[in-house]
Amino acid sequence: MDAARAWREALKHTTISGQEFLAEVGEAGVLFDGKPLCVHRAPLFLPVQQVQQMARVLAVFHSAVRKAKGVLLDDGLQEESLASAIGLNTMERQLASIDPGYSSASVLAVLVLGCCDGH
Repeated sequence: MDAARAWREALKHTTISGQEFLAEVGEAGVLFDGKPLCVHRAPLFLPVQQVQQMARVLAVFHSAVRKAKGVLLDDGLQEESLASAIGLNTMERQLASIDPGYSSASVLAVLVLGCCDGH
């Protein structure tokens, strides 16, 4: 039985509420930034090859976002800057100038690889 089918079959036989599910996820330590990583009782299962392809595409996209952030911040965020020229309004430029406390321009996605050995 594949992982997705096994998961759906297990859901048929449970009476656990959404809140109880989230509590169990937290108790199991399946967390990201202190919050449950899996918030849906029926998550989307993807083939490993598709996840790997998405990871490659996101790595390229994230590289482009980092470079764009660098160019925009190096040019400055004033009224006559590149940020203004591409259409960022004053509020958007102010938001872009806030240091988020980490080096990445954004967190694009959290991809979790897993396998099901049938147990």
